[in-house]
Amino acid sequence: MARLTKDQWLEARQQWEADPTISYAALAERIGVSDVAVLKAAKREGWVKSGSLASINRAAHIKADAAIQVTPQVSDTANHEVSAQTSKKPLPASTELSTDLRAKLIQSHRAEWRKHASLYPLEGIKEDFGLGKSAKISSEMLSIRQKAERIAWGMDTEAADTTITINNPRSFD
Repeated sequence: MARLTKDQWLEARQQWEADPTISYAALAERIGVSDVAVLKAAKREGWVKSGSLASINRAAHIKADAAIQVTPQVSDTANHEVSAQTSKKPLPASTELSTDLRAKLIQSHRAEWRKHASLYPLEGIKEDFGLGKSAKISSEMLSIRQKAERIAWGMDTEAADTTITINNPRSFD
């Protein structure tokens, strides 16, 4: 049996954590190593199949915030919180994947609002009633769409205290 690289072990971990039905033995057969090797790696690295939705969402917001260029408007407290969170020990691979996907969603929502603000500047709305109506309709539709996406991704506060099992995360790219 071949010795796996770190990247191959990371991929194996992601497969195991993302699939609630796969066993260590099935994963071992799939990647071509012994089931004892998989078991040892899982114990050593702390593989888990589930995560707290609240912690995933918090981590996603921190990742999305960390992607923003720091400006004078960002407070020292927020900078400290982001740097403290990003220096902690790594998350389980499935939680890391869920966090990354949610961070991308948050970033896309923020980009959509920036685009809306550029399409409908307040100065233009004050001068043109029709533009104001378009801005209002557009913002309401954007809010509805984003709320639905946040519900679908389990990012609303009502679901934040539940524990979830990450089955088959999908990309929205």
